[in-house]
Amino acid sequence: MPHNRIEKNPVRIVAHRIVQALVLTMAVAGCAPPQELTPAQRAEAEHLIDLARSFETTADLRRATDLYTSIAESYPRSDAGAEAAYKAGLLRVNPHNPVRNDTLALSWFRTAMARPIAPDERDHAEVCIALLEHIDELRQDLDLHWRLADSLRSLARRQGVAIAAYQRRNQELEQQLFASTVELKKLKDVDVRIARSRQRR
Repeated sequence: MPHNRIEKNPVRIVAHRIVQALVLTMAVAGCAPPQELTPAQRAEAEHLIDLARSFETTADLRRATDLYTSIAESYPRSDAGAEAAYKAGLLRVNPHNPVRNDTLALSWFRTAMARPIAPDERDHAEVCIALLEHIDELRQDLDLHWRLADSLRSLARRQGVAIAAYQRRNQELEQQLFASTVELKKLKDVDVRIARSRQRR
């Protein structure tokens, strides 16, 4: 039976135990409550959030984006970290942001969805995710279109070169045929003159 084979094979026994340990670890981690911040950490996170908001208010979007990103990464299980992840997504799609990046925005919105953000922010994040995914699909389709267009243009150029070469060769053959026809006519004329000369004799 399969169970007996596992017991008799030391390698399989070790692998089986490792898998069991990983599954148990993942289950415990998934059920574990969020880690509480110390008062000092909470105060620091709130201070940084306030600073990031001030950058955002004064339209210093680059610094606001960097700071929100830092907070989201440093305090992932805090309310400040949840807000920062959502704000990082918003700023990354802001057309006035010099560090705008739709790919990073999508990543941060997805991160925010896994954190305790407000219901209205969650709804907005869902809409942004759907739009960004659609935009990404359109960009991929457009990229494919341009690659196909480039391939067709390249093929057309190669065919154009081949057609031009064929036309040149056709013209050369026509010229050779014309020259041969002229020479043949000359030979026929000579043959006729020779024949007439013989008849006179």
